[in-house]
Amino acid sequence: MNKNNVPIIAIANQKGGVGKTTTTFNMGAALAGHLLCPNIPESRNVLLIDLDPQGNLTKTFLRDQEIPSATSADIFQAGRELPAIIASYKSNLYLLPADRGLSREAETIANDFDRINLLKVYIAKLEKISLVMIDTPPTLGGLTTAALIAATHLLIPISTHLYSLQGTKDLLDTYRRVKERLNPTVEIVGVLLSDYDQRTALANEIAEKVTEIFHGKLFKTKIMHSVKIEEAAVKRQAIIDQPRQSEAADAYKQLAAEVMERLGMREKPAEAPQ
Repeated sequence: MNKNNVPIIAIANQKGGVGKTTTTFNMGAALAGHLLCPNIPESRNVLLIDLDPQGNLTKTFLRDQEIPSATSADIFQAGRELPAIIASYKSNLYLLPADRGLSREAETIANDFDRINLLKVYIAKLEKISLVMIDTPPTLGGLTTAALIAATHLLIPISTHLYSLQGTKDLLDTYRRVKERLNPTVEIVGVLLSDYDQRTALANEIAEKVTEIFHGKLFKTKIMHSVKIEEAAVKRQAIIDQPRQSEAADAYKQLAAEVMERLGMREKPAEAPQ
């Protein structure tokens, strides 16, 4: 854990379309939404950091004209104005947005230790944040490495689609290298099966392989395939905040409870972050 004892979870998988952004958004909202999550401690400030140049997490919260001039890309440039976190539609949930400037940083920070470490430095200076979640790009370049250096934990989402396990070995190799050389305290908090359609033989076959490979790390909760999750995102809201609750909403609440249990987090009052 870092000096402020704040869990920092990097959501990573180099394969695209496995649910990194969806997991970051909906699990973050579940952790922050204590009134909808009876098993989650109350009044907990959660910060979501968008570290993907595509900016899908940011677009879920903001329209293009609402994105501030200082974004997560500015963290990696000495002398630039540091970005400020912004309040979201939901109490206790905050966002550090991204823009396409991250693409330039991804190409240049990988071999620059001073700059790749700046995300960790930035997070350490934040106040009144109880938990941080970092949405990473579908690559194993400098941005994902920066997230792993800053993180206390890694969460790996794997969808039950064809080729979904492709590249997982490379992610684990990167995780081990970062752990050995740059961040010895980072741990895998869990592996999540996402977009799981249990009606198909392929999904069940992949689920069996994931269970075999990640025995002991796999979350009990599975996120089933649901169009309601996408419909909620279009409305710029998490699935748990929809008027009509669903199995998908319940699943994210259960996942949040599992994560909290694995992190050993206890209830503590929160103040507005600065």
